[in-house]
Amino acid sequence: MAAQEDAEVVRRGYEAFIAGDMEWLNQHLHENVVWHAPGHNLTSGDYRGRENVLGFFARSVLGKETGSAL
Repeated sequence: MAAQEDAEVVRRGYEAFIAGDMEWLNQHLHENVVWHAPGHNLTSGDYRGRENVLGFFARSVLGKETGSAL
């Protein structure tokens, strides 16, 4: 994949996250994805596997919508 194509996939991924399009994310994240959330708080750490990463994303969105802490 060329750099421009890579950038477009990343851009689309952010758009999907903002829109809550978990179906798109589920189709495009590798099953063994690792997502690192930096910091020293309850949500910091590594999330391994598509299910865990999507769960982290869902909790992140839910926390922002409700104004509650994760």
